[in-house]
Amino acid sequence: MTGQIRAMEVYDIPRVLEIEKESFTNPWSEQSFLMELENPISQMLVLETDGQIAGIICYWMVLDEIHLLNIAIAGEERGKGYARFFAACHAGTCGRKRKYICRFGSA
Repeated sequence: MTGQIRAMEVYDIPRVLEIEKESFTNPWSEQSFLMELENPISQMLVLETDGQIAGIICYWMVLDEIHLLNIAIAGEERGKGYARFFAACHAGTCGRKRKYICRFGSA
């Protein structure tokens, strides 16, 4: 299994909404995701495994703090440590301007 974390794009929203609906009783709407994609302090990222979106994370970077807004992993991908990987990959980005792409697994 291989994977990466990359910036969320508008074309990802249909799959992201599926993950939201299976993860939460009160999921975010399409409009919520669109607003966060336009928000300059918001970081919207997807986790891809084997070419498919397996998870999402949304957080605000405010000064030297991360404010976690949303994290969800697709049902079939839960229990594999992906949420922990998301958190570990981005915990060190506070206060940094550059974006990271984290990769795991072997090609």
